[in-house]
Amino acid sequence: MFRYAPASHAPLTLADLRIALFNYLASRREGARFLLCFEEPGHESEVLEALGLCGIVGEGVHYRRDNLRIHQHMAVKLLQERKAFACFCDPERLAERRQEAELAGRHYYYDGGCERLSDAEVLDNPNPFTVRLRRPDTPVTVEDELRGIRRVAPEEMDCVVIMERDKRASKPFAEAVDDMLLDVSLIVAPLEEMEAAATQEHIRHALGYDRGVRYVHIEPGEGESEVTVRSLFEVGFLPEALIRYLLATGYDKENTFHSIEEAAKAFLVKKISPRAEKFDASFLRRLNQEEIARMDAKELSRVFGFADSAVGEIAKAFLPWCETLEELKPRVAAVFGPKPLNDADVYRLSRLVASAGQTDSFARLCDYLIQKTGLEEEALHGPLRRLLTGQDEGPELETLYPHLRSYLKEIIK
Repeated sequence: MFRYAPASHAPLTLADLRIALFNYLASRREGARFLLCFEEPGHESEVLEALGLCGIVGEGVHYRRDNLRIHQHMAVKLLQERKAFACFCDPERLAERRQEAELAGRHYYYDGGCERLSDAEVLDNPNPFTVRLRRPDTPVTVEDELRGIRRVAPEEMDCVVIMERDKRASKPFAEAVDDMLLDVSLIVAPLEEMEAAATQEHIRHALGYDRGVRYVHIEPGEGESEVTVRSLFEVGFLPEALIRYLLATGYDKENTFHSIEEAAKAFLVKKISPRAEKFDASFLRRLNQEEIARMDAKELSRVFGFADSAVGEIAKAFLPWCETLEELKPRVAAVFGPKPLNDADVYRLSRLVASAGQTDSFARLCDYLIQKTGLEEEALHGPLRRLLTGQDEGPELETLYPHLRSYLKEIIK
């Protein structure tokens, strides 16, 4: 079993998408199930939509909230076995101590103030409490596929909160228990969660779960965590380009995968890079340009409100000047929009093109216009370009004309 658990209430970033992608590809490679895990319903629609557009679809959605009773039962079990204890410490005091430690450049650890309370003292205390897990007696082992085996000494572990004051499981405890119940075998996660991995391994061992979870901790590329997937979609990047980019900058620079299906067949966890490359917008734009060129022309035309491969080919002809769908939209709109008929040469050509009808070839149309206007071919092309495309630069008109021909009446209006 594999899973991806995005951060609650946060937009999906490019760094997040890489984590989701690698978990998904690893599951496909091993023929295992893949789930998407959320804290609770209500905040997952945008993430699910973005992942779905990229082809990352789970066999189901798991909400940790649904396992609340199990989480509580497990916490009670740890309390009964003296592996956990009730903590009545004031949250504000704990926050002050944490801040003091940070200001002094020290790692904060709980000082164990409530760890030695007797049963009577616990029962007589009317105040709300959290439940904390005691430190392990022996080192905790974390198996990372890229970074090797890491052993964390007991004194480096904290007495982590496993149940909050409102009797809901803490995030580390809920994730550890649910991964145990789901029998998750490998987790690709951000490097910043390496410490949390040791905590979750300790939780599962305390609960008697001996099957270790393997990890792959990767460091995001500089700048990736500030780029949201939604913002990339909004400016016209294709999902296929994002997938290619993430694989090229965090897996295999020389890969030629153009789809998740291709990548899944060859994906190897050991080839994941421990650290992704710095975000490279120009590289992503180039890949996006290539993916637009690979699109079915009719499907591409739908972006501009058509369902005609000819319009898709017109759009592709402008790709040397554009790298995103949003950059293409004004180019295509100019072709079908109003023309500068206040320009005498453009107006004259519009009348002649209308009278010429759908001439079979661009060369014949030019011969006809030269004959009627007396203009040299070089002088003809400027106003003719403005008439046919509404722009002063662009692809060769000879290349465009076969796709424009059936729309001439609409274009020269």
